[in-house]
Amino acid sequence: MLAEMISAMLAGLGLFFVGVKFIGSHFKQMSGRGFRLLVARAVARPWQSALLGVVAGALTQSTNAVTFILTSMNAAGLISVRQAIPIVTWANVGTSALVLVATVDIHIPVLLLLGGVGLAFYLDVEKSSRWRHPAGALLGIALLFLGLQFIKNGAAPLRELQEVRLWLQLAGQYGVLLFLAGAAITLVLQSSATVSVIAVAMTHIGLISMEQTAIVIYGAGAGSAASLWLMTTNLHGTGRQLALLQIGFKLIAALLMVLLLVLAHALGVPLVLALVRQVSE
Repeated sequence: MLAEMISAMLAGLGLFFVGVKFIGSHFKQMSGRGFRLLVARAVARPWQSALLGVVAGALTQSTNAVTFILTSMNAAGLISVRQAIPIVTWANVGTSALVLVATVDIHIPVLLLLGGVGLAFYLDVEKSSRWRHPAGALLGIALLFLGLQFIKNGAAPLRELQEVRLWLQLAGQYGVLLFLAGAAITLVLQSSATVSVIAVAMTHIGLISMEQTAIVIYGAGAGSAASLWLMTTNLHGTGRQLALLQIGFKLIAALLMVLLLVLAHALGVPLVLALVRQVSE
């Protein structure tokens, strides 16, 4: 079972990196005037960029994937850093919304996309100068998301292991361990939203409390930042700036929420969790 989990996660990482390469190489070939105008029109206004970021985050379930796509587009000259900033930032809102609708799954859309691209290649679309690079970029996107699915599915049995449950019960007595657990599992699953959903499920069965769940979620944010940093060490220039923006956003948000939680306990002041309880009731 362990060998199968590791193999699936390694295969997922392989597909993820191949997808990144495909996206970058084909986007660089799609920098014609017509495509530039199309992208520019989509990000002409900040609110449109923000909406695009929310939708992209919700569909991909990964702010890291959104960041990779935008860095590839930036490297190809299709979008500026200023235009990409709202998309990168608001993608976090899109992924957090998925915690509320945990049944959303992009597995079928990704398979349909991969099947459609495969059919296009069977029909020799790569011989067309007009459609060769869009098809290649779509293939890269499909492989990237399929890789993420492999990673998630390969690591999914972790939640069923008795050793993991016992460790969480022990870690529940120490906030730092829970924070590190959220960060570590996110590094494996490559999705802080997935870790958040798992933590909420464990709260539902009474394994951990609401406060402990919050700490795991904050740790997941930090783990997502660490994952993105590891995956973008080879980036340079403006593409690196976009990655650092997302990394900084996640780290600052995680640390701020931890600080508010500590202040609430130390001063006895109702803050974030009290507001959440009030709203949920």
